Amino acid sequence: MLSNARVHIAPVGLDAPERIIGPLERYKADRVYLGVLRSADVKSDIYEVVWNHLKSRHPEMELRSFSVDIWDLFSCLNEYQRIFAAEVNNHIYVNVSTGSRIAAIGGMLSCMIWGGTPYYARIDFSGVEPEIPKIDASLKNTVSVLPVNKAKVSTIETLPVYSIMKPSNDTLKILFIIQQAGGKLSLVYCFSLKYISYLTIFHFLLKY
Repeated sequence: MLSNARVHIAPVGLDAPERIIGPLERYKADRVYLGVLRSADVKSDIYEVVWNHLKSRHPEMELRSFSVDIWDLFSCLNEYQRIFAAEVNNHIYVNVSTGSRIAAIGGMLSCMIWGGTPYYARIDFSGVEPEIPKIDASLKNTVSVLPVNKAKVSTIETLPVYSIMKPSNDTLKILFIIQQAGGKLSLVYCFSLKYISYLTIFHFLLKY
């Protein structure tokens, strides 16, 4: 397995295939994770178009699929966490312009928590006449049938990431004490506890 590889995650939803393919080609992805709709339990037409295009045109890319419900935030986070953990020594990029809005939120949160680069691919639809969509009730929506290369990616924007810091151990200790005391406590009560130091209480008071 490559180290320092360029790993891309792209949940496949109802978007134009080029919105997935364009960034992978431009950034020369080494490994690609394509999200399969778990709720449908089938691969959509768009998934097949993307997979076949990459397989035939870019054999150097390692393609993998993962099952995810793009309408469920926790499903997205669980799958992203698994991929981030497996690719910890690589550079991870998440396409937040594909899948669904919930998948995009999950992608942004994953980048903030586990360290990744989210990007948004803007599509130029000028002069493109979309074909009549197919209806598939199992996908909860219409599935567009927009052949690859009809719509073009105009720009790819890297989005800013703000780190999410977990509370310190001292803060967690104090919050646990407050919870145990029913939300109210006095300094006398805190000082009476053997498993928390005066210094911990002092730091908490200065901070909050």
